[in-house]
Amino acid sequence: MALAVPDEELFPIGIEGFRLEKQPESFPITKDQIAVQDAGGHILDKLILKEVLFTLPIREQYVLERAFGLNGHPSLMMKELAEDLGVTRSRVQQLKESAFKRLRHPCRIRILEEVLVNA
Repeated sequence: MALAVPDEELFPIGIEGFRLEKQPESFPITKDQIAVQDAGGHILDKLILKEVLFTLPIREQYVLERAFGLNGHPSLMMKELAEDLGVTRSRVQQLKESAFKRLRHPCRIRILEEVLVNA
């Protein structure tokens, strides 16, 4: 399911549905370099997505999968996520922001590069 989000707001490596508030300026991989053509447009291979999400703490992984409907999970609203986790909506937002920060970390970029080189 594609979201109506401008390209400049998408995660620069092409994870469809991921939207960042602040896009890193020095990100070494661009969406066009690693995006895969699909009937629905450019998307990142699901295996690569799982590989990177697997490196996140379990709560952050849970929040991203359910907030954006990844890996076969339905997309949930912030309130629903908060109820599922037994936390406030503010805490869910913090977990989401923390996950995005971790995804921009150079170690995740190296994982993506390794997976792409071996693909």
